[in-house]
Amino acid sequence: MKTNKIFGMRYDFAINLYECGKEYSFEILSHYKTTNQKSVITNLNFIISELIYPLMKTTDIDSTIFLNKQKGIKLFKKSFISFHDMNWIKLLEEKLDEDRQFGGWNADFVF
Repeated sequence: MKTNKIFGMRYDFAINLYECGKEYSFEILSHYKTTNQKSVITNLNFIISELIYPLMKTTDIDSTIFLNKQKGIKLFKKSFISFHDMNWIKLLEEKLDEDRQFGGWNADFVF
């Protein structure tokens, strides 16, 4: 299991890669600091277009992605790099503010 926690301005994030038998599962979690709302944001359009589509060539994404080890590690590394770019985080947080207004930010996970 690999986990990377990133602390943004208004949101905190966790990038997770878990070994599940022959496959790996990948997900990105987000926590809004002000109201303690949480969501799995792997299938957010911004995340798909910036991180997932370039590697997997698909936009049909659930909140958790199952993939082989090689693609899992590549996606984790690409995400790690993007999430450590403060300009990228700023843009992501703007997209998350919009997404949160539409509801659905009621995931139950420990951050």
